Amino acid sequence: MRILLYQSYGSDRRYHLELTYSVLSAHQYLRKDPADIRIVLVADEANLRPDLPVENMVVSAETIHGWQMNGTYNHAMQINGLRHIVRHYAAPAVLIDSDTVLREHPARMFDRVAPGHTLMHISEAPLGTLAAWPEIAQLATTLGGSAAGVPITPDAVMYNAGVMGVHPQDVTLLDRAMAATEAMRQQSDLFFCNQIAVSRVFTDHSKLSTCEDVVYHYWGGPRHYYHSQIARIYPAVMNGGGIASADAPLPPLRELPRPDLRHRLLGRLKRIQRSAPMVYAHAYVCASSALAVQTTNPDMANAWAAMAVDSLVYGLPDGPRAHASDFAGFAPDRLPSHSWLEASVKRRWMQYWSGEIGPAAT
Repeated sequence: MRILLYQSYGSDRRYHLELTYSVLSAHQYLRKDPADIRIVLVADEANLRPDLPVENMVVSAETIHGWQMNGTYNHAMQINGLRHIVRHYAAPAVLIDSDTVLREHPARMFDRVAPGHTLMHISEAPLGTLAAWPEIAQLATTLGGSAAGVPITPDAVMYNAGVMGVHPQDVTLLDRAMAATEAMRQQSDLFFCNQIAVSRVFTDHSKLSTCEDVVYHYWGGPRHYYHSQIARIYPAVMNGGGIASADAPLPPLRELPRPDLRHRLLGRLKRIQRSAPMVYAHAYVCASSALAVQTTNPDMANAWAAMAVDSLVYGLPDGPRAHASDFAGFAPDRLPSHSWLEASVKRRWMQYWSGEIGPAAT
């Protein structure tokens, strides 16, 4: 027996859109070849999905609160939930985020999980190359170089935790990762402390593999584009309903296309003019791409607009702030006229300009 694990909690129905498509993308392989894999959904009462081909495991709101470090850190639920499942079933388990699509049979992930062999989604970058490294370095100094015995060094590679797989014989690695996560979160509000902890523990104490060839993980701005497509396929889900049949053909999702060359060239020019990092150029390219397709493809335009502001917020957390003239199309006085722009994206741009998110206002 092997467990493919999903988690669902909270009230945002967009996550149910993601969950629906991801589960069905796995089910299309498993219904032809089960491969001794069971799909388990861990959720509170409000988020159970009897319409999906999953085994629903209900947990209380109090349990979820505890798994989230008493509500202080949502991402801790990944480690705690996976640890609970591995021990409950005494079986290899792979936790997979809902914003994913299975491109190959899930068995290919489990082939990489064995005693002494762990799994994560994809290698991202050494900690020392991240924009947040100054904050990470300060955290490491505060903790004396390590978090609960887990070293924090610039050469340590961070892997994406959108997928995490472990064998029961190695479940204590999750204990170590959770202890390190708790130590870091006591001193910092970095949102990816869990990724640092799991990446370091899995790397130091097992042979870590990745599965980007099996799983497509569309976190970030592109989520808006995928949400809109999935909502058209399963319109009842967004309103609290379910799907009619788990065995119906699964329509493919279109990936966000590459920006036009003209926008990419202008983005490079803006980066040079502003002496800014590459992420600034990326934000400019995304914003320009959004405005270019606002009338012909509003879904794609919203995806680009969301990616632009997220690049500024997460890619440049300590500045520089965007020059208003470079992003004039999303200036506060222009935003109300954009009827095509979703309220959530519009609100995020307003929060950026006000200094509520991103670098402090200047």
